[in-house]
Amino acid sequence: MGKRSAPPGLRIDILNKLLGYCQGVAGVPAQGLQRVSTSGALRVSMSKTSIVKPWFLPALLAATLTGCVHLPNTATAQSATDRLATTPVTDATPLTVLANELAIMRLDPRSKISLLEQAMVELGRSDGGGRYRGITYDLTYGNALNRDWLIQTPDIWDLSAAKISTFPVECTNCDADFRLPVCGANIDCGKDGAQCGTLKSFEAQANLAGKKLCFGQSDRVIDRWYTLISRAREAVDITLLQPGPDTRFLSALRNAVTMLARSRRAVTVRVLVGQYPPDRVDANALLTQLVRDARSISGSRLTIYAAAMQSCNATPGCSSFSWNHSKIVAIDGRQALVGGHNLFSRDYLDADAIHDISMELEGPAAADAHHFADALWGFVCTKTGTGSEVTSFEYQSGAGQIAPRIAAMSASRRAAS
Repeated sequence: MGKRSAPPGLRIDILNKLLGYCQGVAGVPAQGLQRVSTSGALRVSMSKTSIVKPWFLPALLAATLTGCVHLPNTATAQSATDRLATTPVTDATPLTVLANELAIMRLDPRSKISLLEQAMVELGRSDGGGRYRGITYDLTYGNALNRDWLIQTPDIWDLSAAKISTFPVECTNCDADFRLPVCGANIDCGKDGAQCGTLKSFEAQANLAGKKLCFGQSDRVIDRWYTLISRAREAVDITLLQPGPDTRFLSALRNAVTMLARSRRAVTVRVLVGQYPPDRVDANALLTQLVRDARSISGSRLTIYAAAMQSCNATPGCSSFSWNHSKIVAIDGRQALVGGHNLFSRDYLDADAIHDISMELEGPAAADAHHFADALWGFVCTKTGTGSEVTSFEYQSGAGQIAPRIAAMSASRRAAS
């Protein structure tokens, strides 16, 4: 088997709901392209019969993925939701009451219109003015799945408990980055089920050339993230949840950035981590780790942004707490890996691992994932510098230093005004 075409409408946000969390994604390649001058971003739409040239999406993404774009805040204050309908809205308001008031109809399986297309119409009834279409819901066609599209950890089907092995990330006599022991053969790993081998993620590190490391039950999965990112041609979006990638996952991401630097391709990478109280994410430290080895590579053409954000902090304008919870890797508007994995090595690769699943696809839904990240970055860019709830930093190849984004953003606001 090769690739399997996904059925119409098989898309990131619908599958994410099946995977157990809500993530918004947005619009697709363009039939009619228009510039929205008030936001500084490009918005696009496409009918299912549109044809997009192969160069279009990369060109569009290169234009839009420039770090910060000024988009509307997609976090809605509770006071605003109270006015969505004439009926007062409280925590006890039945959904059926709101559905009736907004004239949301049941889907009709006997209709000649597909259920997914009907769902789009009914979703639109609850979205006055179409504010969230292309951000938290949409419908795309022409997506495809590879035969290994489903990613699950721990990958232990048909194994007895005695055959499930792990290597603690606190290992002190192991490779300093991946925290895995060096080996020559499976027997050196000293555990039933452990394997001795190499990963694609190693290829960026000269100290691992010709070496093998021991792998536990799911350690090989880090190559899924490394491979996608290291092959990017122009644009990478990564969204995560606090505290962010650590040890083995972090090493895979860092080595992917290193390979991008060595490729000399002009690639923009945006990494955004949702943070929740009372802790904070050090976006500067994360960016410093990601570019640790890339900084010494001459001729590289990378622009990398890292941000930590919390969209609501129990203030009068937004009385609850809210932060990004999506886990997205979107590449060049063509590929995306999304799902439940937080890239916490201790949770997924160590003993007593959490079971989780993600998925990888190719097609226009990948561009949707970029557009959802656009909305998050729009919030970051308008809120950076207002407190520790939102921070962002920038690295430019050849610049030497990592800089806070606030100065550059202030300058762009002045230029726009």
